[in-house]
Amino acid sequence: MAEKTNQTVPLFQTLIIIGGIFSLFFNTFFGIALIGLGFVLIVIDLRDQKKELEQAVRRMHAREDFIFTITNADSELKNCKNGEQVNWWAPEDKSKIIFYKRGTIGGDGKVGEVPTELVEKILELKEQENQLSFFISGVRVHGKIKKQEVIREELRLKTEEEREKLIKMFDRKYKPKGSIAIGVQHDLPYKLLKFTEAKMEIKEKEFFINHPNDIFIDFIIDGVRIRKDNEKQKLLRIIRTHFEGYEQKVELIDSQHYNVDLIVSPTEKKDEGH
Repeated sequence: MAEKTNQTVPLFQTLIIIGGIFSLFFNTFFGIALIGLGFVLIVIDLRDQKKELEQAVRRMHAREDFIFTITNADSELKNCKNGEQVNWWAPEDKSKIIFYKRGTIGGDGKVGEVPTELVEKILELKEQENQLSFFISGVRVHGKIKKQEVIREELRLKTEEEREKLIKMFDRKYKPKGSIAIGVQHDLPYKLLKFTEAKMEIKEKEFFINHPNDIFIDFIIDGVRIRKDNEKQKLLRIIRTHFEGYEQKVELIDSQHYNVDLIVSPTEKKDEGH
């Protein structure tokens, strides 16, 4: 189980505060020494941050995962767990990138921001259609890049997998098991549809095999074509029934504003010669 980030006060701040107290109330020399050590640590910290940013830029140029320290940290950061993914957003002027805790809306849940030096490169990677994900790690952010060519290859493999599934599905005998209730949505003015007649059009089997990610049926309601492309499992049942040679009746059950409820029922099997 992921743990919450350990939000601590930087050591240099602690030394400077303690040094100030010692200088005022106890040993001035010891207090000044602590303050001096605190400022030395500030210089070291700034140097390390610079190196971190330079390394992050180099890794982004190579399109490799990168790490950086969050800036302008907000109180929500303490509620983040190590390894927790955060959402990100950039305004239209692309002047900054802000991290938000997932599940928050309306500008709430701000975690922090990307260092100014990295904003342009991150947005450039996004414009090149790379997939970017960000994960909290203490006060740092781990940026992960999925390259465009990797995304394309994953899509190709997924498409091939879906194609093989469809081929096997269409090759198996299928017997419909009754009517299917299905809803379609449209964006037409309500008065244009009288809801008196409905039918459907289904593409040829080769189309679905060649486009396995495009599973849809066109319903024709009062002459208006409305495409249904969600509820994939229901669509495939209707499509398989069609490919098995069954006639199917489309009935209008109900309509409310932009929603139309239909029942698709197999009737009789077509003659083998059809």
